[in-house]
Amino acid sequence: MKYKIDVARIRENEMVLNGWVVGRNPQSHFSFSVLDGKGKPTQFRYVSVCRDDVNQSYFKESNGRDLGFDIRIPYVREDNERTLVIRCDGRAAKIRLSAGIIEKQNSSAHKKRMKLKGMFNRETLHSAVDFWKENGFRAFALKFKHKLHGIDSDYDYPEWYRLTSPVKEELEAQRTFVFETKPKISIVIPAYKTPERYLSAMLNSILAQTYENWEVCVADGSPAGEGAEGILKRYGQKDSRIRYVVLGENRGIAGNTNAALAMAEGDFIALADHDDTLAPDALFEFVKAV
Repeated sequence: MKYKIDVARIRENEMVLNGWVVGRNPQSHFSFSVLDGKGKPTQFRYVSVCRDDVNQSYFKESNGRDLGFDIRIPYVREDNERTLVIRCDGRAAKIRLSAGIIEKQNSSAHKKRMKLKGMFNRETLHSAVDFWKENGFRAFALKFKHKLHGIDSDYDYPEWYRLTSPVKEELEAQRTFVFETKPKISIVIPAYKTPERYLSAMLNSILAQTYENWEVCVADGSPAGEGAEGILKRYGQKDSRIRYVVLGENRGIAGNTNAALAMAEGDFIALADHDDTLAPDALFEFVKAV
């Protein structure tokens, strides 16, 4: 059995895992389970994903088997870690998961190590030999050089942001800049059982924008007693540009978004999740581009 988790992230109180599994042959059966911090089974959602690239790499054919997976695990950061268990061909692999582990795996240094490791596995080496035979050493050396350069040039997002974010003086200049036209941006946000700290961070980041002609439209589809009406009311009293509606029921991500969209009065729509945050110059750059 071989497997790889290509993407691991925590979003909207879920761990999201995307990857693939292969066994000894294309017909090998694999299964998943998830354990909580005490080793007890816990709920998760699994959707199979077509991965023809994996089929071609390991079995040299597109055999119709869905070797990829999309797994969603309910998760709150205060909880203990989770363990993903993958079973195939009589073997079992256990992968520990937590906010700290996922953050480390998403770091630039870890990604570079994994890409270097991936360049020297059996399948990649076989492909390299085939490329050398078909195209010659010169082309192979050039491709290898480009691969190494690509790995060396990788940045993770925080690293990129530190290098490109505007300094204090630039942000102050943006606040006094006068555009020829000032379109209103409607920031549309569907909410559902949103932790207060996430929604506060989102709204504070909007209040800190250097461009001021915006409005916030929140539709809260949380069950009774689990909504964000209290914090939305406080922010609405603080700034009249923040408006909200309590739906009294969960209409799903599309229905909640449409309810927020119906409130919008702006010239442009900005779609946002309830746990996003915006860089202080985000709306300024949008309007500048428009």
